[in-house]
Amino acid sequence: MKPIALVACAATLSACTTVNPQIPVPVSAQLARICQFEPLAHTAFVVLSQQAALLPQLIGAEWNAHLVVTRICADPPTDTATALAAASAAYADVLAAQSLAQQEI
Repeated sequence: MKPIALVACAATLSACTTVNPQIPVPVSAQLARICQFEPLAHTAFVVLSQQAALLPQLIGAEWNAHLVVTRICADPPTDTATALAAASAAYADVLAAQSLAQQEI
């Protein structure tokens, strides 16, 4: 696949992660959405990172955030509100890293 096609794919995937804040969603459903969409955002970041020379700190920070979400989703704790807060923060870090990677291309 050509680099421009990969970037277009990554940008398209990141657009899929937008949630309408006007629609109230239960905490467990919000956590499920993060668990559904974060792997796509992580994959988009990986694709973008192959196209640009990114700082190792950015790659490491994104990876750590991805691991947080992965662990929470693999074994959700009983306190879903705390899990949602941690997963949301980590997911935001993944999206921020993805945005910075897009700027580098």
